[in-house]
Amino acid sequence: MQPRGTYFLDVSRAMAQATDNFQQVLAGGTAELVVFYTCGQLPDNAPLNLLSVPLGELPDFLFDSDLMPPAVLDVAGCGCSASQAVELQRTFSEVVAGIAAHRVRPSNAGAMALFSQDRYYLDRHVAWLAALQGNRMQLDGYIVDDRQLCYYDGEPIDEAPETLVHVPLDDFVEFFSSTRLRVPTQVYVPWHLGRETRKQLQQQYQAMVKRCYQRRKEHASVRAVQCKQIDPWQREPVERLRFFLPANRRTTVMQYCSMALARALEALGHEVYVSIEQTDLEYIDSSIIFQEYAAFKPDAVININNNNNVMLHDHVVNVIWWQDPMEAIVSGKKIQTRTLDIHLAESQGVAALLQRCGIEHPLFQRFCVDETEFYPEQTHPRERSIVFVGSSYQHCLADLSKDQRRLLDTLKDCFEHGELLDTRRLETLAADMGVEVGTMHRYPLSHVVRDVCVRALCEQDEIPFELYGYYWDYDPIFRCHYKGPLAHGRELAAVYARVKYALVCLPGEIQSQRMVEAAACGCVPIVYDSRHEKNTPHWENHCHFFRSRAELLACFRQPDPPSPPEEIAAANTYRAFAERIVRLVSAARG
Repeated sequence: MQPRGTYFLDVSRAMAQATDNFQQVLAGGTAELVVFYTCGQLPDNAPLNLLSVPLGELPDFLFDSDLMPPAVLDVAGCGCSASQAVELQRTFSEVVAGIAAHRVRPSNAGAMALFSQDRYYLDRHVAWLAALQGNRMQLDGYIVDDRQLCYYDGEPIDEAPETLVHVPLDDFVEFFSSTRLRVPTQVYVPWHLGRETRKQLQQQYQAMVKRCYQRRKEHASVRAVQCKQIDPWQREPVERLRFFLPANRRTTVMQYCSMALARALEALGHEVYVSIEQTDLEYIDSSIIFQEYAAFKPDAVININNNNNVMLHDHVVNVIWWQDPMEAIVSGKKIQTRTLDIHLAESQGVAALLQRCGIEHPLFQRFCVDETEFYPEQTHPRERSIVFVGSSYQHCLADLSKDQRRLLDTLKDCFEHGELLDTRRLETLAADMGVEVGTMHRYPLSHVVRDVCVRALCEQDEIPFELYGYYWDYDPIFRCHYKGPLAHGRELAAVYARVKYALVCLPGEIQSQRMVEAAACGCVPIVYDSRHEKNTPHWENHCHFFRSRAELLACFRQPDPPSPPEEIAAANTYRAFAERIVRLVSAARG
């Protein structure tokens, strides 16, 4: 979506254009509703897509309303001189370009969109127009973006889109203290109310939002006490266990691990409840998770990358699968653990971090594959091409320090020369440049191993390359191969089953989630070589390995690995993991 529509200095011209567009929309067909603007008094018969906003107020209005800026300024009939008209056009174009550059960017939905935050509107008309635009929003810390929610006061609107939600102002605190929908972080106050009145209303709004969050915190505290009192041993012993899995639909790997594990446990005959957002309009916090936990009354909880044990009764088994070097364990602070807490580490590196936090003997559990969704399809010959599925890290580099950027350039040079980037080498580089090792792993190193490898495939012509994921639009070299995001599950599996190779590039790790999923579909993994790490097996007879651009391209000229990639998946199924969890939980319960 790009700026469109027109700002008219003449009301009659604005009426003619807006009315024509509105009638086309009402008649059906392919016409899209376009918002037009003018600075004059609107007649009573003005169409709903025509707004009156003084030209000087337009920038603030657009930022506050989340409406797309008009693309054109029509100065006809304004009576200004030619030089004045030129100056008006120049200023107008600069304002529109500034707003578009700041707020319009590619979305996960596969198109350009205006990004903002969820907003509460004190003007139902403007809320309706904003909702029709299909704006997007992005929660801090997440890659995935969602549809923007537009809440409004006033009379209900008939046939409103799903993202347009009626919440009377008098019901604001009550509604947002308990809803699963995201709480709006911004408010739109009509510009014509005056600056002082608008300021007062904005302050009142912020006070109401603060009260909502305080109430949700109070609800969570009360429900945590209720959860703590739920003793699963008070129920009659049965073979069917109850498993509770909290998850977040905005994660790009963890939610699918939770869902696959839940399906495997259900297939074994156990009761399972996954606490997760049902749509991209929801955000469930601890107040809702605790409520769902209390209603389900589980025997065991399965967490990923989070301890989450403060609200558990002593008889509830808590299985924590640590997949990544999360801040909670990188810090080295002691983890508050319970007798029935079972810590699983995905790798030797994660296990070492857990040991620093007081978990002396974590168990090991590698990434798995759901064999009911990922399997080879023999209906068509496999294409000799390579695919990569994952997100670019380029957007994470904006805030790098000068020293971190020097380290980034050095790491790129190391990759080009095929240097071994083991722990000792990385720590030396980080120390030489005054960069914390944890910070280096998070973005500079991940960017080099991922984005630089992808760039190498985009620049070669030996083999066709397909690129899926998020945030690859920033460079034309990627756009030629970029096909947008790919839904996890059968859609992803179909791509892996169609092509011969899959790029797997994760620093310090061979067996990633994507690696076992690609292998399950018969796709040969082309893996960034981290065999210096102790995370075995390395699957050397099933993959090709590389450490440099030249070695990466040489993989396509080598004979196929001697063993089929499907053997990797067969050794790492979620069913086997589920069976292991059942044994661990049963043993812990005694």
